Amino acid sequence: MLCCSFFQKEEDMHMFSNIVHAGQDIKPWLMTGPDFVSMGDVLTERSYFENPDANVGEEAVEQAIAGFSAALQGVIPRETDEITYPYDIKAKWRFLGTPEVYNGFGKYFVTNSLGVVVASCIVYSEKEQSTKMNLFSRWKNRLRLLVNGEVVIDNLELVQVRSKGNFPKEGIVHLKAGANVFNIISMRVSRRVEVGWRLEVLEAEAPLRVETLINMEEDLREELEHAYQKTHMKADTYAEGDDVRMVLGSSRVAQVHITAKDDKGNKVLDLYPESAGELVLLAKAAVGIYTIHVSWMVDEDIMAEKDFSVQVCQVLEPLLGYENYKKRQQIFMRSCADMDVIEAYRESPNVLWCRYALGEYDRITYSMVDFACGFTDRWEDCADFALLPLLMIVYEEQIDAKLPPRYVERIKQAALKFKYWVDEANDSVMWMDSENHRMGFHTLEYLAGILFPQDIFVNSGQNGLFHSIKGRMHLMEWLSQRIRFGYNEFHSDSYLPVTFAPLMVIQKVAPYEEFSLRTMAKELADITVFHLAANNYNGCIASPRGRSYNLPMRNPMQQGTTSILYILFGRDRAAMNPTPGATAAAVSDYMPPEGICNVAYDYSEMVNYYKTGFYHWGNQNANLTAMRTPEYMMSSARNHNLGRCEDHLHVAQVTMPRDIILFFSAPYTRQEGSGLRPDYWAGQYCAPEVYQYRNTLNVSWRHVT
Repeated sequence: MLCCSFFQKEEDMHMFSNIVHAGQDIKPWLMTGPDFVSMGDVLTERSYFENPDANVGEEAVEQAIAGFSAALQGVIPRETDEITYPYDIKAKWRFLGTPEVYNGFGKYFVTNSLGVVVASCIVYSEKEQSTKMNLFSRWKNRLRLLVNGEVVIDNLELVQVRSKGNFPKEGIVHLKAGANVFNIISMRVSRRVEVGWRLEVLEAEAPLRVETLINMEEDLREELEHAYQKTHMKADTYAEGDDVRMVLGSSRVAQVHITAKDDKGNKVLDLYPESAGELVLLAKAAVGIYTIHVSWMVDEDIMAEKDFSVQVCQVLEPLLGYENYKKRQQIFMRSCADMDVIEAYRESPNVLWCRYALGEYDRITYSMVDFACGFTDRWEDCADFALLPLLMIVYEEQIDAKLPPRYVERIKQAALKFKYWVDEANDSVMWMDSENHRMGFHTLEYLAGILFPQDIFVNSGQNGLFHSIKGRMHLMEWLSQRIRFGYNEFHSDSYLPVTFAPLMVIQKVAPYEEFSLRTMAKELADITVFHLAANNYNGCIASPRGRSYNLPMRNPMQQGTTSILYILFGRDRAAMNPTPGATAAAVSDYMPPEGICNVAYDYSEMVNYYKTGFYHWGNQNANLTAMRTPEYMMSSARNHNLGRCEDHLHVAQVTMPRDIILFFSAPYTRQEGSGLRPDYWAGQYCAPEVYQYRNTLNVSWRHVT
């Protein structure tokens, strides 16, 4: 039975309870999730959350929300209680300790996935009353509010509207006197799975008390929560041989248990620390991805849990000098070729490409080729990244065959079944509407067309000659725009490595007669190298960026450009990152101009002012300022789309030696995740006003509703 004394004074509020008036949000919450279920095998096209003209996923979502609603019937959640949902999801209720208004969570997948988060709290009312509430999610989510087991707000008719946008759903919520159980379900099916909610009280006759049922005495549980919040990794990216360290928040009320597993699932740490503070979890850690699990226990019962992911990167040591360019190419290819094809997963085509370029044909098996072709067969998002190195192996095989014919035939069949552009039949989850993907798809279509000119391509019904001509037409326009206006995804540590690969490939595969095409690719490659040279500092991209994400923002070794910078300049140690651009740069015959490369070595004081980009969700270009000195580099994008929500925009950065980075953002939420944009670290909830003169930088925000 639920019971609670009702307080109206705000000084009586605690971490686990809150007085809510009209115009305020319902919180705090207990929650489960976010949980994710792969739907890639049954939903192969864009869902109705992403494609306004489709109904893909509607039936699955309605079945899911009905199943989750049924699982919540009769449940009065208490912290750490376990609940079973559809899809064999077993979850524990946990306290959501966060001050922000909007509760958002996200993850990115290459195929459709169902993401769902469930929140619960107890709302106490002094009397029976009718309230008006507004349920909202930032991105298009399927939302449902249940009160005492009854559905009171449901946005079904809004998500069925053929629009990508989301709309708030208002509803009348009848409350009985005393305790009322609130449950919110938020779900979405897509590649970019962002789920979240905000529940605002618009009208209420009397204030409400919101409470979460915790599992300890409140003062003890509050102390445990503070320990939980203060526990964090010193870093989430390390170089091989570094010590992996954690800061453990103090707690006198629970025993702490820390475990770590490597990427193969092997336990490499089992620790019961006796004191708080900084701990060395893994001394001189080996290369790999580790999952760190922390649990707080009282009388052997787990009261709170927290997970961290840590990556230890293989390092390429500095090798300076333009004269060592070829050596750096060989070092990268050797490191890439020695990676495990299966463990490298999406990078496996690049591993095969390096093995082929090194002449290690016996290290390429049919099963490896078949595994790499699987990405393109399934039309997964970013499959264009995988097909390019595979087609380059076919290109080399047509010159001098080194592999068994069935290897080449396997790649050929994958190429003939591929979808090369939006004007072809059949929808897919492959993202095509961005600068790097457009270049990738156009290059693939051109290359596949000249490799198989008389073969019929299954999805289009056209032969290779048709595709080579169409691909060339799009390529010439894309290259022309970039040379004239610059990159829309300016300085992107995530996407320049993707764009750089086709520039390398075109120079190699375009026939001699295609002088204009090869020349344009060479010119843009040189321009790109200049941007990399002028905007790097100590081996990382130190400038504002049109598209950047959480990990690369904070960790230079996670930048996709790290290996490209090593190959081009070799100035600073770099992480081994087998992106398509780095692999293509290592394999190709392209030689960057020595004068441009010298820009990367010259740290004498330099100030640059320039524009780049043809369009970027509003402004036609970005106005950039960058000042580099031997001691630091300061850079900014001036007033770019001022006041707008910019998912990926990185506005300003100060970079200093030893990987010390200062940057500025306006977070939408404290949560992190590759599918949550903007998240706590990356992107701008409200793009700021930016001013820079030499080494003076001003960044200011104003709230825009």
